[in-house]
Amino acid sequence: DKYTKNGGWVFLDNVHLMQGWIPALERKLEIAAESAHKDFRCFFSAEPINGAAFAKIVPESILQTCIKISNEPPSDLKSNMRRALAPFNQDVLDRSTTEERKVVHTAVLFALCFYHSLLLGRKKFGVGIGIGLGSGLGYCRGYSFNMGDLINCTEVLYNYLEGNEETPWEDLRYMFGEVFYGGHITDAMDRRLCISYLDVLVVPDLLPSKDGKPPEKMLAPGLKAPNPTNYADLCDYVENNLPPETPSIYGLHFNAQLSLLTTTGEILFNTIQDVSGGGGGGGG
Repeated sequence: DKYTKNGGWVFLDNVHLMQGWIPALERKLEIAAESAHKDFRCFFSAEPINGAAFAKIVPESILQTCIKISNEPPSDLKSNMRRALAPFNQDVLDRSTTEERKVVHTAVLFALCFYHSLLLGRKKFGVGIGIGLGSGLGYCRGYSFNMGDLINCTEVLYNYLEGNEETPWEDLRYMFGEVFYGGHITDAMDRRLCISYLDVLVVPDLLPSKDGKPPEKMLAPGLKAPNPTNYADLCDYVENNLPPETPSIYGLHFNAQLSLLTTTGEILFNTIQDVSGGGGGGGG
């Protein structure tokens, strides 16, 4: 009320936690639209409710009149890989004290970024058991995997490599799958899925052979593990060597694509119907 009268900017954070007050906010903004100071601005943030991703948190009248900015991870593999690699650089890899550790560090860093991208991209195939369209094809429950998990895993990777003469592959998989990413997971089948990914991705086959030949390890159908040389080569590999994205990349049957496209279409048309409002007319 003070800023609508005198001017100023207001930021309301996490309004999804104040659903009982949102109708009052809606009324105040309606009044402000007619009589507020010319320098008044109102910003607010909201997140989807866990388990009800399409719940109508913000009233339709506010959505139709405000400027909306959405911040969410991309759904395609290449964009997720770019985003996963972005926080790192060659200096991160150069911290390794020996060339052997540096090679392992580089190889596992790429595998971790691919693992992170798989976990995020899999969400588009549906989350939840029996709730919503395409439910359960991606995960049984929804999880908020984030860049913090990836960065923490890379720090653990560096510390474990520096603290051991031999690469502790099993310990790394346990820390990544049970502690960091696994700390989000509450469903036994989802945990089994994420650990299975790591059993395939974080293995000694990521490394070049003793005679210097590039690794032959297949991270996914059509995707061979890159030669762990330097950070720039990893980024170039993402841009030029990722295969066309299909459900098999995520370990899913090809029919999962049919469910995804059906779900995407239904969500699109339901959204159009929700925001179009009512109206009618006639003549004769």
